Amino acid sequence: MDEYLYHFTSFDKFINGISESKSIRLSSILNVNDPLDYKERTFRNKQLFKQGEAIKSISKRNEYIKTLKTKWIDNCKIACFSTSNSQSGIEGFQLANLWSYYAENHSGVCIAFDKKKVLSYFDENFSHLYPLRNIVEYKNKLDYFRYNTEYNQNEYKGIKDNKSTLFFEKLKAWDREQEYRLICFSKNKFEYIPVKFHKVVNGS
Repeated sequence: MDEYLYHFTSFDKFINGISESKSIRLSSILNVNDPLDYKERTFRNKQLFKQGEAIKSISKRNEYIKTLKTKWIDNCKIACFSTSNSQSGIEGFQLANLWSYYAENHSGVCIAFDKKKVLSYFDENFSHLYPLRNIVEYKNKLDYFRYNTEYNQNEYKGIKDNKSTLFFEKLKAWDREQEYRLICFSKNKFEYIPVKFHKVVNGS
């Protein structure tokens, strides 16, 4: 059941966007719909520092967080898909809530892409854009960003060490999305992955 990535969208976006361009796009993570999904709360943790190092460490942390937001998060692009759940037996196109949220209340479409081909293209062609990809883990309580002073010298290491917290965790209220994410960092408005449709499911 893990062969495909599913994407829900309106019929108009499918015809005039994905079908016409034969591609899926990664767009700004700042536009995601979950109010707790990458927002300021990620950095509002009370982190302990050793006595005598607190002032210097806090100053460095604030400096890094500012860089992280302006240089990295503001340029973060994301593509979101749904997957099938082998335990429940629910396939990605059968998620009724996603038909309501993203496919114009069941009047849009759900597109199935070959997972292996999409991920292979992403890995091979996005290496210069610091790619990250994973399924989303759903939790009762979300974690916070954990800072280390070495991140000031290696900015991307801070992202990789905290990638789950930043990009691949959501509250359990969203677990019916069975989400898989592709992440990259680019100053372009969008990034694109060429695709062929395995199948298209009409919601109406």
